[in-house]
Amino acid sequence: MRVAHVISTPAGIGGAERTLSDLVACGAGMGWEQLVLNPFAIDPHVVTIRDLYAPAAYEGRPYSSWRGLVGLRRWLSRQLAGFRPDIVHAHLFHASVMVASLRLGAHVPTILSHQHGDKFQVSGARVLERIDRLAGRRFDQVVGCSQSVADYLLYRYGYSPARVSYVHNGWSGSPLPRSDDPARRRVICVAHLSAQKNHHLLIDAIARVRTRVPAVSLRLVGDGSARTELETHVERLGLGESVEFLGRVDDVWPLLAQSEVFVLPSVYEPLGIAALEAMAAGLPVVATAVGGLREIVRDGTTGYLVPANDEVALAARLIELLEEPQLRNSMGLRGRALAEDHRSDRMAQGYARVYDRLLAARAAGDAL
Repeated sequence: MRVAHVISTPAGIGGAERTLSDLVACGAGMGWEQLVLNPFAIDPHVVTIRDLYAPAAYEGRPYSSWRGLVGLRRWLSRQLAGFRPDIVHAHLFHASVMVASLRLGAHVPTILSHQHGDKFQVSGARVLERIDRLAGRRFDQVVGCSQSVADYLLYRYGYSPARVSYVHNGWSGSPLPRSDDPARRRVICVAHLSAQKNHHLLIDAIARVRTRVPAVSLRLVGDGSARTELETHVERLGLGESVEFLGRVDDVWPLLAQSEVFVLPSVYEPLGIAALEAMAAGLPVVATAVGGLREIVRDGTTGYLVPANDEVALAARLIELLEEPQLRNSMGLRGRALAEDHRSDRMAQGYARVYDRLLAARAAGDAL
């Protein structure tokens, strides 16, 4: 099977890029011949990007302004024509719009991985939401990264149930044994520093937690445009000794092993791979009851779900877990077992079934 992946990566490596990396690696193990095309790269020759998608071939083209869109479209069309894929698989918004604008021929099934769910609705980006909805209609199958995203595509976008499915994104890597320290009260959040992740709320909650658990510390893993503002907020609350900004970290497993509780207070979250990684590491998870987080965090079993933007509820659950080590450990063990069902190879198998179904339907149509 020849699969062409088209992804838009204009600024750095995020969750969608890592998900595609895992899919490519698993696909290679299943014998797929794969090409990754990035028509929105800042620098198509960045080694880290190229290595991320090995063993697939990789081609990128720089993008600087809307004036170059016609050239990008021609470049992408030529790349696909030269590769002659059996499947074209688009990832992320800009890539989906670009692929939707092409005429690939009725013999090439197209699939879109929908990774952002209700992002445009929540952020009020109505024009982008409309473009996203129209682009998705051009694909043979739109696959949400969670049941929540699939429901959004069905009920908000009005897509046909026959064209919508979901495959949970998966995690990969090797969790480390927990390093238990009875005196430690460390909370960790692994997330891009942006409005979506709602770090302001988390910092406010930590200020509340410290009144009950003075030894609490918070590690923020990740970087982003909100970092300076968040650092100022920490200083304003007098939390300088309790909050660490660690920036982007390539290997989070040692940090997870040194923590007691994982927290993700997102305003919206299509799935939450970082939460799955934390569960795989044996940590209880406190997360907001939004999007796909409701599918992977079992409230009261592997952690707690709290209402979005509820600082008091978030602080209360963190206090409870920090004060009860037996509860932390039991939730962590159950979370680790659940995370095993969400490894990246399960995700790849799910996409393989989608590919096979589309190719079988196309072959049946050609036979008629």
